[in-house]
Amino acid sequence: MKIVHSDKPAFNIFTLGQLDTLEQACCTVEHRLYISEMDYQKGTVTLGMHYDNFDQDDFIKVNVASDSVPAAFYDVYTCAYDRCI
Repeated sequence: MKIVHSDKPAFNIFTLGQLDTLEQACCTVEHRLYISEMDYQKGTVTLGMHYDNFDQDDFIKVNVASDSVPAAFYDVYTCAYDRCI
């Protein structure tokens, strides 16, 4: 997972435990999903997808700018659910 830090983050900072929980929640929707990038500068969370022969690091990009941790969690999970189910 790539984490892009910023002096003025666009959304609240996730703890490592919260990131793990978010990734596991996304895996309940589709077991091949993973968090590929947390960009605190741009305000985006990007989910990747593992395929048999390659990884697509930009499968879903979610704009979570100005979100709290719970709101960002909801936005990312909802986008994963809408795209995969």
